[in-house]
Amino acid sequence: LTNHLKEPTGPLVVRITFHNRDLAKRSNGVETVLTLDAAIKGRGTHEITSAPVTYTFTPEHGQPVKSRRGTARSKRVPASGKRYAGYSVQVLQNGRIIGEKLSSERFRPEAVD
Repeated sequence: LTNHLKEPTGPLVVRITFHNRDLAKRSNGVETVLTLDAAIKGRGTHEITSAPVTYTFTPEHGQPVKSRRGTARSKRVPASGKRYAGYSVQVLQNGRIIGEKLSSERFRPEAVD
């Protein structure tokens, strides 16, 4: 985060949302939401870090099946699990959004009350 103003920002809330794609249901969802407090000095920066977010999934693939006549056969195994789909970051000051970064417009969170 960067503050280009001469004055410090005061208390900020940074909300980071990691989104997933459920491969079995073929739908998007939320994997993890992190909420962090921050403050930035005038003309200063603040680095945000978090623990790694892990996604576990198996893509669609074929699995060999034994046949009696020696011909190669396989069966389709559907995809399963949840994979990374994108992120959204919102910076709030006094409950008002003052900054936002999205990996895709479809991940824009709903308005904050």
